[in-house]
Amino acid sequence: MFHLHFAINEEDLSKKIIDYVNNTGVVILPLPRAEINGEAICEIPIGRNAMSQPQSFWLRHFKAFIETL
Repeated sequence: MFHLHFAINEEDLSKKIIDYVNNTGVVILPLPRAEINGEAICEIPIGRNAMSQPQSFWLRHFKAFIETL
C-alpha cells in the first residue's frame, strides 16, 4: 500500500475519479481519504485484483486519468 498526493482538492479529485469510472468501467483510484494543504490523498492498495491485469493496462489507464486533471 502507498499514498498518492494530487495537487487538486478532495472534492474535485473525487468527481474526476467517478467520471473516469463511469466512462471506462475501470476503477483507477480509490476515492481520496484526506486532504492536506489543498492536496487530495489517495491510499493505493495493491491486491490480487490489481495484479490480475498487466502493468501496461494500469499504465495506460493511469496516464489517461492524469490527462483529465
